[in-house]
Amino acid sequence: AFLGFVSSILRFVKSIIGATFYMCRLDYSPLGRKLESFDSGFNAYCGFIHTECTHRHPVMLVFVSHLFSEIKQQQYSTAHIDLDDFPFEGKQVVGVKKTSRYIRKWRLAAFLVRNPAILFFRKTFLKKLSLEDLHAINDVDNDNQHNTHRGANFYTRQMAAQRGSFVTEIDPTQIVIQRF
Repeated sequence: AFLGFVSSILRFVKSIIGATFYMCRLDYSPLGRKLESFDSGFNAYCGFIHTECTHRHPVMLVFVSHLFSEIKQQQYSTAHIDLDDFPFEGKQVVGVKKTSRYIRKWRLAAFLVRNPAILFFRKTFLKKLSLEDLHAINDVDNDNQHNTHRGANFYTRQMAAQRGSFVTEIDPTQIVIQRF
């Protein structure tokens, strides 16, 4: 009994000395695998490793540096434009975003004029409808087929009656979807 007590005290002293030398090793939890979740230093180290891994990924770094260099190059090129080199009188800066928005809206208007049935399936039109109207559009026939063309015809007539419109009636057999 005495030798067991002395050997346990020696093991305890050795573990204290070993713990002081290996305290700086945070990648190893002295509590073991089952209790390492209770070790806050080990959890903080694991979180740091995961964060460093995500923020130092080589593919991500190359991608971000490429994006950053492109943005800086665009900023430099727009900041150093000399308007005296242009031959026009007004010396106006052309807004690319506004013109592309106008072109996009013009194409949308032309597309909707060519395909008036699509007008009734756009988000802005569907937001204005009540729940009963939405059920009427998505009406299901007896053979479980969606009859959206009948719903589109109904709403075409209804909307044409409410206000002046270029759409009077749409025949589902004549609908041709045209794209640019």
